Amino acid sequence: IGADELQTMRRSAVLINFARGPIVEEDAVVNALESGQLRAYICDFPSPALNKRDKVVTLPHLGASTNEAEENCARMAAAQLRDYLETGDIVNSVNLPTAQLAFTGNYRIAVIHKNVSGMVGHITALLAESGANITDMMNKSRGDIAYTIINLDDAVSADTVEAIRGSEGVVRVRTFER
Repeated sequence: IGADELQTMRRSAVLINFARGPIVEEDAVVNALESGQLRAYICDFPSPALNKRDKVVTLPHLGASTNEAEENCARMAAAQLRDYLETGDIVNSVNLPTAQLAFTGNYRIAVIHKNVSGMVGHITALLAESGANITDMMNKSRGDIAYTIINLDDAVSADTVEAIRGSEGVVRVRTFER
């Protein structure tokens, strides 16, 4: 799917790509998002060019179903996707580490970031500067990518979330409230 195909879509359409392989021309998607031709792009194999874009929703890729277990796998994948969307927990992802943490406290921050030294310390330092109280946290990695879930007593300011989001090496920040 390239620029020509995107132009035939209704303006403000949402493009969903859960196919394997490069069937979508990323430059064309970026241009369509910037021009308003696309309202959003949803995929489960994000690339560095798409990761930090506001109108891009990246989901963990949940693969590995068999014909014999298709119905059970569909239910399992739906439940795991729901958990990711509602709590940030990740199970059976192809492109992110498995990460589950009981949702204690009233607020949670989940951060996808590069797996580099000092990243967790930097994130927690920003939270400490804001006066946040961390009730529980975990960090898991897979190759060059890491995922940190942090439970807090209360919500932090939008400025604190933006400071984390703007940190070098941060790919995506999501927040959750109970």
